[in-house]
Amino acid sequence: MITFKCKMCGGDLEFEQGATVVECPYCGSRQTLPKLDNDKRANMYDRANHFRRQNEYDKAMAIYEQILQEDRTDAEAYWSLVLCRYGIEYVEDPASHKRMPTVNRVQYTSVLADEDYKSALQYADAGQRTVYEGEAKAIDEIQKGILEISKQEKPFDVFICYKETDANGRRTPDSVLANDLYHQLTNEGFKVFFSRITLEDKIGTAYEPYIFAALNSAKVMVVLGTKPEYFNAVWVKNEWSRYLALIRAGADKVLVPAYRDMDPYDLPDEFSHLQAQDMGKLGFMQDLIRGIKKILRRDEPKPQTAAQQTISVGANIDNLMKRARLFMEDGDWTSANEYLDRVLDENAEYAPAYVGKVQVELKKSMENELSSCLDSFEESPNWKKAIRFATPAQKEKYEQILCTSYTAREEKRKERVYQEAKKLLNNASSFDDFEKAKQLFESITGFCDADDKRKMCLEALNACVYQQAVKLMEKASKYEEYDEAKQLFESIEGYSDADDKRKVCVEAFNACVYQQAVKLMEEASKYEEYDEAKRLFESIEGYLDADVRQKECIEEFNKLKLISDYKRAEAKYSSVIDESPDIEAADELERIGYVYTRLGSFRDSKEKGEKCFKRADEMRQSLYDYACSRLDSSSISSVASAEVIFRGLAPKYKDSSDKVRACAEKTKEIRLEQEKLKPLFDAASDSLHRATTIEQCIEVKKQFQSILNYDGVIRKMAECDKKIESIKSNIYDTAKSYQNKGEWDLAISTYDRLGGYKDSRKQITICSDAKANDEKKQQLRKKKEQLEQDLSQLHGLFTGKRRKEILSAISEVERELRRI
Repeated sequence: MITFKCKMCGGDLEFEQGATVVECPYCGSRQTLPKLDNDKRANMYDRANHFRRQNEYDKAMAIYEQILQEDRTDAEAYWSLVLCRYGIEYVEDPASHKRMPTVNRVQYTSVLADEDYKSALQYADAGQRTVYEGEAKAIDEIQKGILEISKQEKPFDVFICYKETDANGRRTPDSVLANDLYHQLTNEGFKVFFSRITLEDKIGTAYEPYIFAALNSAKVMVVLGTKPEYFNAVWVKNEWSRYLALIRAGADKVLVPAYRDMDPYDLPDEFSHLQAQDMGKLGFMQDLIRGIKKILRRDEPKPQTAAQQTISVGANIDNLMKRARLFMEDGDWTSANEYLDRVLDENAEYAPAYVGKVQVELKKSMENELSSCLDSFEESPNWKKAIRFATPAQKEKYEQILCTSYTAREEKRKERVYQEAKKLLNNASSFDDFEKAKQLFESITGFCDADDKRKMCLEALNACVYQQAVKLMEKASKYEEYDEAKQLFESIEGYSDADDKRKVCVEAFNACVYQQAVKLMEEASKYEEYDEAKRLFESIEGYLDADVRQKECIEEFNKLKLISDYKRAEAKYSSVIDESPDIEAADELERIGYVYTRLGSFRDSKEKGEKCFKRADEMRQSLYDYACSRLDSSSISSVASAEVIFRGLAPKYKDSSDKVRACAEKTKEIRLEQEKLKPLFDAASDSLHRATTIEQCIEVKKQFQSILNYDGVIRKMAECDKKIESIKSNIYDTAKSYQNKGEWDLAISTYDRLGGYKDSRKQITICSDAKANDEKKQQLRKKKEQLEQDLSQLHGLFTGKRRKEILSAISEVERELRRI
């Protein structure tokens, strides 16, 4: 059975034979399918898509081209070429969780105008065409945004391409070298793209617009590295391969590979036709900067392609030109310029008038004086217009004037450089002085005796190096110092007795290394120290008994390494063996088991290794059983958790790969089932939103309970409980408010609605008692009022006894009121 992986996330796709559009069960992306009529073709697509997802677009494109060689009507292959050309990478949107395209290789050409895109549409069926058009439209919008940003960027002169960090996230030596080059070029006045500095204020934004602008504007790219893998790192290669593509397309650009501490033959094959620079070579930086200056400052006149029109000069123009020339002979430059403007009013394309304006700019009375002019005028707008509108004969004449002027200026420049170099040579007292003088003489090769003077500088440089090497050799006490002196003598091979002194340095180097290695070996207590001693003995192979001692170091290294590996395995074994089942823990135990296996019969390694493998298998079995139980669930989240475990166990453990597919199938089933329940869920959710009473919330909760298998129901039921709690809390607060106001009947009825919420039953008792007390107080007050009325109605002497009885009754009532 042919399988095919998702072009967005890499998951296995399941589709019917002949299908051209499918939805990925893992990331939900709707995508097109290629013509998969055999396993070979499917494997080619899988491999190409793998490279594209890893951003290795050039490798992927090569495979898609192979596919098209077999079938020129494969729409998917054409579309895949488009994805590679524009560097499309699908990343997950954190908000919608959909896979969205990002553009890593912007082109000036719209994706909608791309020939491969047009071919994809031509050979696509209706379903494929809809997907292609939708994705192309999204890519085109992104591309327009990037181009809009890149237009605002100022042009660069040099682009430094390098690897910033290694696999551990540490800064590479390449980054330090690139930093030095950046500052050197910046000090020379060039605008340099160096990502570490140029993009440091772009954190949090996409880098592609700025990289694209720099790649297209820079005239020179320097690709530097210290390891072959750094040159071929994905994003490094993405930059230099795009730059080479611009060169192949006709762009006037130069790519300079620069390497150090590696074999130049290990450089990428794409650099085989380029002159690579060794960064370890003496004077590399000066040579590189000088070469870049030559490239950036050379004259690049653009030939005119438009047909030149022969201008008929009328008598009026001829007279005006004569007047202008007479004014120039008299040095009246203002009047001359006015008459030249009148000529151009008559004929705006009259080339001699523009040449006359150049004469006015330079204060030259005669046209032929421009030939000996030492001031540059080829960039003058008036001179450019003169060349633009000149007849073929005039153009030849003007180019001859410019050539003669340039020769005169060049001779003057060479004379100036020669005098500067000569002065520097005469006063030179250091290596740097002679080096600068040599470089100046090299820049004017063939002028006067510059070549002889360069040889004198070279001789002096050799003498300086010789003296430095001798001085270093005489003071040397460490093998590194003898090695440095040796290298200096090697750089001036054949000079004086440099070869003999180099041999002396080699002998001293060997002796120093031998002594240090012996000392390190005798004092060693760790296997790393024996390894270092072994390395030192290797570097002086054949010297005294270095070979024998090297073997002894290897033996001791193996012994101590065995013990060290055992101890490390023991430490990891103790920390993992009793952990709860976990995929990473199982994998770690398996790795530890292999370490024990390599240790053979050392101590209890065999027994510990078997325990590791057994425990790892137990963990996987436990996880497998748990995942199987989750797979039987009717919840998407449960099945998803099972799928995560099966993916971690796949492809080695039992039928985990099949279980992953089973999870995908179960997810589909659940989704179909939940589609049916969705209207009920939505209706209940709407009812919950509108519910304002406890009874309504309870009824809504019952609705949710009836569709308990639908994802999100548990959360909604919790919302029901939360809303019920909120409503009860509000009712309780209302009852409390009635209670505080003494409105006992309202308070009691409100508390009674809560059905035992918090202390509502207790509060009902309190309110009932308070109500009874209030009623009794009311009765006593009425009784007191009646007694007071009776008291006020008593008259005469014979009422004294009755009066006492009433006063006594009133006192009793007051006591009762106070008691209540």
